[in-house]
Parts: sequence; C-alpha cells; structure tokens
Amino acid sequence: MAYTAEDYENHELQRRSGINRMMFEKKMFLAGSWGADFHPDLRPREDEVVLRPHKGVDVFETDLPDHLDRFGTTNLVIAGMTANLCCESTGRRAMERGYDVTFLRDAIGADTVAAYQASIRLNYP
Repeated sequence: MAYTAEDYENHELQRRSGINRMMFEKKMFLAGSWGADFHPDLRPREDEVVLRPHKGVDVFETDLPDHLDRFGTTNLVIAGMTANLCCESTGRRAMERGYDVTFLRDAIGADTVAAYQASIRLNYP
C-alpha cells in the first residue's frame, strides 16, 4: 500500500472509515517513506514479482490478477497486517474469483484482539 502526496489531498480518498481512515490521516503509507517501503531484510530480489501499490484494502485492485493468471495459480495463502480489512477483503475477492484460499492466522495482525478473533473465528470460516 502506498499513497502519494496528491492522494492525501484527494477528497474521495479522505472518505474513509475506521482503522483505514486512521492510517490515512497519519500518512502511515506515504510513498517514499519507511511506511510504504520494504523492510531492509525483506527487500525483493530483482527476479521477484512486486505488485503495484494499492490504495485500499483490496490487493486485487493491483496487477495481482495478471500475475496469478500468468503463473496459473489456483490457491492463495494470505498473511498480513489487518485481519478484518486487507486480509479479509483480499480473501473474499479471491474466493469470489474462484481461488482456494488459506488464511495463516498466526501471520495476521489486527488493531484489537476482538477484531482478530472476529475474523479468524467468524468471518474466515
């Protein structure tokens, strides 16, 4: 996820709710900052696929579908920062597109224990 300085001035993008609005207001994913960059120990190699940054909770709004089609992928394993936003939205969209989805509940975070529990115990199943 990455937002440019122009994105932060976009009135449509400012119309967020919940934790997504808080992340946007704090400019947590400003392009070129540490919040939108790879951790130094996890930088991709030259030969690895890196998706275009997205500006919402759905990674299917990037070039992900093109890469999945190119590789003939049918199964997705999902891990990530926000159980009830990014992970859940991406998993839902993947299932709607016919992918088999596995959520790695030990590799997914959330802003509260309740949000995490609701996702892994209610929404994902």
